[in-house]
Amino acid sequence: MKNTLIGLMVLATVLPACDQQSPDTPEDRNLPRTWQYTTAEGDAKKDIDNGIRLEIALPPLNTTAPVPGLEDSLNAFAYKHPLTGEPLTANALKSAVDSLYEDAKRENPENDVVWFVTREVNTLGRYQNTLSMAFHESSFMGGAHPNSFTIYKIFDVETGRRLSLSHLFSNEELKRCKTIAEQKFRTNRGMSDTSTYAYNGYWFSGNRFELTDNAALTDSGVIFLYNPYDIGPYSMGAIELEITFADIKSKTPL
Repeated sequence: MKNTLIGLMVLATVLPACDQQSPDTPEDRNLPRTWQYTTAEGDAKKDIDNGIRLEIALPPLNTTAPVPGLEDSLNAFAYKHPLTGEPLTANALKSAVDSLYEDAKRENPENDVVWFVTREVNTLGRYQNTLSMAFHESSFMGGAHPNSFTIYKIFDVETGRRLSLSHLFSNEELKRCKTIAEQKFRTNRGMSDTSTYAYNGYWFSGNRFELTDNAALTDSGVIFLYNPYDIGPYSMGAIELEITFADIKSKTPL
């Protein structure tokens, strides 16, 4: 059974600013729960002055035969916020952001900065029977600076089941992966073997390195991503580590 997910980013819906009223279309009332919808290639951005820009971009699923559970898993990933479970229908998203925006405008009527919320889903890669996807959100809804995060998820393409690294690697391989990741982390961040994480501004519990479970598979290895605020202040940004399958499965002592 062959299944492919097209990596093209496509526009699912662009919602207007809160001060631009327009009748709800069927798509506004209930975004489709399947991947069969009209897509448009190209840049989905739409700038709106003195208001809100809302965007959702999703890739279409192209399968030659039904895959039990896979479409449901991908739809659930695409249409819900991965951290809060917030449904990403047009009205739910618009209502939530509009309410916050109106509250902010009442408190500071002179503030005419454009708010934006952009959410998109794309594929990171296929490895054996797995499919790795990324859910990315960038936003500015007041405050000192914009925010962004990316959540990785791994799916079994045969069943659509969500997978963790413990499903894919042995305990020994995961221990080795953690050791290699810590070595790379210290090297990349300019830390000596004896320098503590707390001293360098990181927030690891107990001052001990921990692997994030925000991981994805590529054709060559595993990518780990720490989002801003996961292990350090916003100024540190996102931190990515990539460990090859060859290194994880090697028997060479570390």
